[in-house]
Amino acid sequence: MGQYLQLGICHSVTVDKEQLKQHGLAESDVAMKLGEKMDMALFTCHEAEETVRFTLRESIVLEQLHDFLQGQYSMYPAEGDQFNPILIKLSKMQSMQEIVELAERQTLQHFQNNSIYEYIEAGPWNRVRLRLSLFVFFIEGKILMEGYNYFLGYLENMVRSNSQYPIAGAFRAVIQ
Repeated sequence: MGQYLQLGICHSVTVDKEQLKQHGLAESDVAMKLGEKMDMALFTCHEAEETVRFTLRESIVLEQLHDFLQGQYSMYPAEGDQFNPILIKLSKMQSMQEIVELAERQTLQHFQNNSIYEYIEAGPWNRVRLRLSLFVFFIEGKILMEGYNYFLGYLENMVRSNSQYPIAGAFRAVIQ
């Protein structure tokens, strides 16, 4: 089984309440730790019987995901218009649930749902496991990564677009 470089938008974080209880943590403690990596103001907290779940606000997904991805895809030096089908499908979605279902079907190479596990430190030698679900919008596997060309081109375009200095136009990313 190979590993893949994946870039995505986290749309859900789930933690088991029993783990929180064992470590004497509250939802706010988890949100604070997550806030070191993500803007938690974009999420709402939902409490169920056994879990606490932070979900990306639906209004943000519906208003921004399409345009965000369009911008990201424009910086990726891919061949042809492989991203257009994704953008067309997303433009027709009217709920976050529809978008999650589209990503979970994994029929589109560059728009899939993936869940990973991550840990936050709850104290010395204590870690709490979180399940993060992502809208993965770039996937580069081992075979594709042998050349790294597309991904390095994406990084170059990202640096150039995020810099206020003209010298960024000479930025290059290489593997030597």
